[in-house]
Amino acid sequence: MYRALASAEAGTSQATPAWAAASAYADTDDYGRGAYQKTALAFATLERHVGRARIMAFLAAWAAHAAFAHPTADEFLPCSRAMLMAPRPRDFARA
Repeated sequence: MYRALASAEAGTSQATPAWAAASAYADTDDYGRGAYQKTALAFATLERHVGRARIMAFLAAWAAHAAFAHPTADEFLPCSRAMLMAPRPRDFARA
């Protein structure tokens, strides 16, 4: 369903990745939907998979690590995989 909407709404927040530059969005409302709502949905989905305690511990550790810095996805993704996926890889692997 999401992919169908994304192709139908090319050029809007539906088709633009959450990590895209602000200039990739049509306007500030589109940016808000794309950058903030998609990110919130991703974290809510992750929380449902790993549990509230694990996601909160991860976010606290990440905030301490990234305080006063400009971390990138290249830093965030390995850290999140190590803290959230490694202990329970079956939760994330597809057979």
